[in-house]
Amino acid sequence: MVTALAELHVQGVPIDWSSVLGVNPARVLDLPTYAFQHQRYWMANADEGHPLLGKVEHPLLGSVMELPNSDGVVLTGRISLATHAWLADHVVRGTVLLPGTGFVEMVARAAAEVGCGVIDELLIEAPLLLPEHGGVHLSVSVGEADGAGRRPVTVSAQADDAEVWVRQVTATISPAGPAVSLPELEVWPPVQAEPVDVSNFYERLARADWQWGPAFQGLRAAWRDGDTIYAEIVLADEEAREADQFLVHPALLDAALQTSVLKTPDDLRLPFSWNQIEFHATGAAILRVAVTPVADRWIVHAADSTGRPVATIGALVSRPVTTETLGSNTDDLFALTWTEIPAPGPGDPADVVVFTALPEPGSDPLTQTRTLTAQVLHSIQETLAGEDRPLVVHTGTGLASAAVSGLVRSAQSEHPDRFILVESDDETLTLDQLAATAGLDEPRLRITGGRYEVPRLTKTTTKTTAAKTTATATGAAAAGAVSEPVWDPDGTVL
Repeated sequence: MVTALAELHVQGVPIDWSSVLGVNPARVLDLPTYAFQHQRYWMANADEGHPLLGKVEHPLLGSVMELPNSDGVVLTGRISLATHAWLADHVVRGTVLLPGTGFVEMVARAAAEVGCGVIDELLIEAPLLLPEHGGVHLSVSVGEADGAGRRPVTVSAQADDAEVWVRQVTATISPAGPAVSLPELEVWPPVQAEPVDVSNFYERLARADWQWGPAFQGLRAAWRDGDTIYAEIVLADEEAREADQFLVHPALLDAALQTSVLKTPDDLRLPFSWNQIEFHATGAAILRVAVTPVADRWIVHAADSTGRPVATIGALVSRPVTTETLGSNTDDLFALTWTEIPAPGPGDPADVVVFTALPEPGSDPLTQTRTLTAQVLHSIQETLAGEDRPLVVHTGTGLASAAVSGLVRSAQSEHPDRFILVESDDETLTLDQLAATAGLDEPRLRITGGRYEVPRLTKTTTKTTAAKTTATATGAAAAGAVSEPVWDPDGTVL
């Protein structure tokens, strides 16, 4: 109730505080008449105050520096999923990628810095994979102009935890030529165009493992007239609030290029080669797009909601996405699998020390855990203090045995080749069988129904995002599944 009254008070509604606070109301205090003093304790941006750095008002780039003894410049910035949340919605085959339109935006902004208005050519040499944690530093380098005013541009990236820069893009820019007449899209939709159903467009893409999130789901309607496809693209509300900070918001332009997928729905590709890109207006949140195929490339015209030109792309070439295309930065998952090996021949119990640590059926797991781990620890200490013979510890697969397994694996990491862990609920295993495991050169085995199995780390081909991983883990937990810890050869939990 007091909170509600306070909300009314700050809105200017008179409150009878004496009735609220009773016969002994609190005193009303005056605020200080001077400006509140404060000190900054956060580290200042490393670029602040640098005599050669200028500030760039752009969401992807933060500073610009002139190159020594040159008329070229370098623009720098840093992006991450924490600072640019909309990037997390551009997921291809489980991998978050910076959309190609993001590179176009950065090169176009760098071109404006040196008075160039046309991107003659832009080639994406390697896709930029964005890490789940941390960020990526960006460098857009613009070289000297040649006799015709053309300049080379390179875009490089370096992850926070990386030591080298990777060249992602090469481009060529030039000053804008004489103004030319551009097609306008004032009549909308085009009179002769037939509607195209896009109601399940993004669901279909998701089934093909292209998980574009809300920020990139801008396609609202489409029409077809011969080979040309027309589409209406709307930027999501949250991204639309910062649309005027970009030439064209990368999510909006990316959604515009999705129109080409309507022409070839079974051939999903990512753009990688661009020619003759020009921006004619900025800050659009709605686009009218015309996309026309010519041979193996697309011509793109984009206009605002009134039909006035916003951007043109003279030629756009795309290519299929493969594991090789995504590169080695994708997070390969490793799973623990049990691999069967041939059963060993009889062993000599005199060559090893065998200790069996099996819980008693029906006993309290907590009590058994304490008892068995204490016994195994004593046996380990005796083995290390005694003669140089390996210790074979035979335990089961239940809860108490799991603690025994963890203890033995810890001892193995400190004293390699001294301990062998055999996990089996088979109480009929003989000393000869357990002793024979010492000749296999395997620190851990599982024996089930006469089958000898050893743990191996196996690379999976699944690429996943944190959200998919969480969903999978939640589903497994709901089904009662118990995941096996993954260990590397030195006993460390992966």
